[in-house]
Amino acid sequence: HCTDTGNLWIGTHSRGLAAFDGDDFQIYTEREGVSGRRVFSLCEDHDGVLWVGTDGGVTSYTDGVFASHSTGGRGCLWGSAVGGDNHVWFGLDRQPGQSAAVAHWTGSEMLVHDLSETSSVGGASIASVVSLGGDVWLAGDGLYVARRGVFQQVMPDRVEFQHIKVIAPHSDGILIGSAHGTYLYEKNELRRIEAL
Repeated sequence: HCTDTGNLWIGTHSRGLAAFDGDDFQIYTEREGVSGRRVFSLCEDHDGVLWVGTDGGVTSYTDGVFASHSTGGRGCLWGSAVGGDNHVWFGLDRQPGQSAAVAHWTGSEMLVHDLSETSSVGGASIASVVSLGGDVWLAGDGLYVARRGVFQQVMPDRVEFQHIKVIAPHSDGILIGSAHGTYLYEKNELRRIEAL
């Protein structure tokens, strides 16, 4: 991730967080305040705060200081996004006996939202998170949208929405890469994208 200040931040699989300032690399780990050595997601909010999702939780970095934020003992998985309201969202790894969940930084506290009541699939990890038009979209074993803090599963009976690996914003819709193919969800309609 390249921040507005020009630093390049790189999450590693086992060595923590790396920062490149154009000349040198600096490595940050638990010793400096990063919540884990396996970095899965990076994003920057509208105030320039860098958010880091790790196997040990969520860390923010501002003015040269790292701060850890509890996610109830759940590590982060791959996705993070900043909503239009500057709230930060993280997809959480599902542990045995737990349901799908997301962590949500409101600007003053970290909340963990259980998606079990929203999901017909249940028990999914949230692998990808994006922001589009003020809404936050979540994907894993299902596609969800959070509008004003209320979660809704989108087309819960569609097999195409099982095992989603990645989503990305596209105009007024969401591009979906799943085990079943590539799709565009736009204006409440789903269209398969054929190979180029």
